[in-house]
Amino acid sequence: GATVVGTAGSQAKLDHVMALGAVAAINYKTTPNWSEQVLEATQGAGVSIILDCVGASHWEQNLASIAVEGRWVVYGLMGGPNLDGNILGPILRKRIRIEGTTLRARPVEYKARLVAGLEELLPRFESGDFTVHVDRTFHGLEELNDSHAYMESNANIGKIVVTVAQQ
Repeated sequence: GATVVGTAGSQAKLDHVMALGAVAAINYKTTPNWSEQVLEATQGAGVSIILDCVGASHWEQNLASIAVEGRWVVYGLMGGPNLDGNILGPILRKRIRIEGTTLRARPVEYKARLVAGLEELLPRFESGDFTVHVDRTFHGLEELNDSHAYMESNANIGKIVVTVAQQ
């Protein structure tokens, strides 16, 4: 298994990360130089992989937190897409591999192959070995605006589900 260090912006989310087994959970809103705590939690080595849905606003802390030969996967840009600063030199020195990914722009055929490849995991969900944490469920299109407002509030810990009745 992996040794996980998580970052979040609320105590409830930090508590959830720790309950899931993280060795450290750091509030990026109250700890501006949170990379120092990441390095402390990893005995100075840094993390081997970063899953980054934030982007630009966290790049400096991510760069300081990542280990030599680490992998940085960017899958969202909630903190913006543009970087300004000394990023290329440290990437070369640490031999970091950066990957960008998104499903939105992928063709339907790719998504179908991805789903087919995940079908072998379905028994693990059925048995309870794997779980998906659903934070809140909204019912019907009449609650769609409420669900979006809830998502924008960033209060959720887990998935937000909107059910729509079949006609």
